Amino acid sequence: MRRLILLALALCAATPAFAACIFQTYVILNRGSGNVFYEGSGSDNNSVNPLFQTFYFTPTAQGSFTLNGAEVNTFKTGGGDVSGAQLFYRVTVQGAPAGAFTQLNLAFNANLPAAGDQRWQTSNAGVNLTALCGTGNVCTLELYFQATSNQGNPVDNNGGANYARPFGVTPFLDPVLDGAGYRLLSTPSSGTTVGGLATINLIQGVAAGTTDTQQQYPTAAPNLFVLYDGTANGFGGYVRPANVDVAVVPGRGFFWQWYDLVTAPSGTTQGGGTSFSRELSGFTLPSFQNFPNASFSLGGFAANGAIGASGFHMVGNPFAYPLLASGITADQPLQTTVQAWLPSGTGTSGTYQPILSSQALARWQGVFAEISSASATAPTFSFNALSTRATVPQGPFYRDGATPYVQLVLSGATAAGVSVTDEAAFVRFLPDALVGWDPNDASKLLPPGGPFALLAPVGERDGAPYRLAVNSLPADGQARTVAVAFRATDAGSYSVAWPGIDGLPEGWTATLRDLVDGPVTDMRTASSYSFTSATTDWAERFELVLRPGGVVAGEGTAAAAGLRIHAPRPNPARGTAEVTVELGEAQHVRAALYDALG
Repeated sequence: MRRLILLALALCAATPAFAACIFQTYVILNRGSGNVFYEGSGSDNNSVNPLFQTFYFTPTAQGSFTLNGAEVNTFKTGGGDVSGAQLFYRVTVQGAPAGAFTQLNLAFNANLPAAGDQRWQTSNAGVNLTALCGTGNVCTLELYFQATSNQGNPVDNNGGANYARPFGVTPFLDPVLDGAGYRLLSTPSSGTTVGGLATINLIQGVAAGTTDTQQQYPTAAPNLFVLYDGTANGFGGYVRPANVDVAVVPGRGFFWQWYDLVTAPSGTTQGGGTSFSRELSGFTLPSFQNFPNASFSLGGFAANGAIGASGFHMVGNPFAYPLLASGITADQPLQTTVQAWLPSGTGTSGTYQPILSSQALARWQGVFAEISSASATAPTFSFNALSTRATVPQGPFYRDGATPYVQLVLSGATAAGVSVTDEAAFVRFLPDALVGWDPNDASKLLPPGGPFALLAPVGERDGAPYRLAVNSLPADGQARTVAVAFRATDAGSYSVAWPGIDGLPEGWTATLRDLVDGPVTDMRTASSYSFTSATTDWAERFELVLRPGGVVAGEGTAAAAGLRIHAPRPNPARGTAEVTVELGEAQHVRAALYDALG
């Protein structure tokens, strides 16, 4: 058993009248690997145990977090006599009122070598703190010690403040990363370098450093990128580390390609190295103890160039517990949605996944954060450790049942048989959203490599059409028509699905029109639409029409004869708009247009 220190407190110094008092205390906790003694006060307080500061506990992986008791060491002189000792404790869920303390009586354990000194100890109480806190909560364990004597009941209560430390019971395990591909990560460990990552999995294309002189296959194509500046540098705007000494800093994201096969390190090929590829079935990234516990700011990013992709920066969760995306802020205008990368196969195949500000980033999760204004000054990002900590289980990616939204998922295969997917195409409705660009929108990111096929709802920025991953529109009950752009690096067969259509309120209608081939699909009755395409740059291929219940495009009974009135384009409009009317047969018609007042 280990004895580790919490805080030091000289006991009874202010109460010389006591001839019976406490001179040393411990609380006994078990975090899944046996009892550990954490000292509250005493004479051997030569260190502070970092594990009894704010920490998170994963019950699925570690069993139960248990309070097993305490140890109180007492002395007595003269007529003083100690007849017992107690631990008082309570667990309070963050944001809830504190309850009463629970008393745990400690058994007499032994007379100590010094005359009159005694040990009172219980080490098997089995109080399940995991259950008292509840999975997904942040709680405070608060406690103090007491002795019972014939001269009163002296206490060790940390000078009146009690011993109190927050802890969390998180449902999030360390990520299990199976399958090959690129991963956007961020380490929760201070002091990590590129050379340190090379002990976890394969690093290649990196030169030796000054401190760490072990190069990692410097003549091979790089598979690790530690910065994104959006420039045409031969690697799609990603910057590889200069050498293995480069620090991998908590809060900074990095792209790392894994291969899902076992290799042996080779000291001769591609310049030589010691790292090697691993088979990824059940592979997890390790947890570290030297993680940041306090809020902090981080610079060293590239300056923002032109508006668009160069405004993105790779950041991430620097903590060893889930962090709400809203806990990442910047000293320049920052969009509220960040984007993670979800690999779907070897190489660069995969898709971006938007994460809302109200959702959590898992441990080791890196994301793209978007600065929305061009600037010659590099941004500084800040990470809030406490006030925005994720306290409830969250889905890993974009979902919000309270916000009406439509997600378009593109999948398919190129003519060469390469599978492609894109899940980062959302239209959502928010009370504070604008028709044009606002902090709730998110720009469309290109994948790190091809082949790929993409969808992008088209919004407006600076008076011009602008392709988005998330197009946020006002929740004002108005019908909306949204153009959807399509791009494919290769010819192929593709399909658009809308798995989140139930996120729209009951009574809303949704249609998808193929502006090239012509079909109009009722998204309430069909689950997908298939089409083929040649290689194409960005073009507005589709039209998405969303109408809340009660909003109609026209009146009359002619619809049965084939009349179809489409929503205005653009909608909303500035100056002029176009309304398309389709007839089932050639005939003379009269069209009337009314405003909201009739």
